[in-house]
Amino acid sequence: MDPLHVSRIAELASVLEVSGYPKPGNVHRTRDFDDMVYEDFLVSGIVTGDTMRLAAERGRN
Repeated sequence: MDPLHVSRIAELASVLEVSGYPKPGNVHRTRDFDDMVYEDFLVSGIVTGDTMRLAAERGRN
C-alpha cells in the first residue's frame, strides 16, 4: 500500500475516533477536560501523518 495513502488513512481514523459521541469518560466533540480539549486531538491526529508515512515506507523495504 502507498505510504501516503497509509498516512491519510491514519489521520482520518484519528479524527473520526475523537469525533465519536458519546464516549463516556473521554474527550469528544462535546466534552473537554481541563488540560485537554477536542481540538488537541484533531491537531495530533493530523500531525502524526508524516510519522505514519515514514513508518509505512520503512515497512515496505
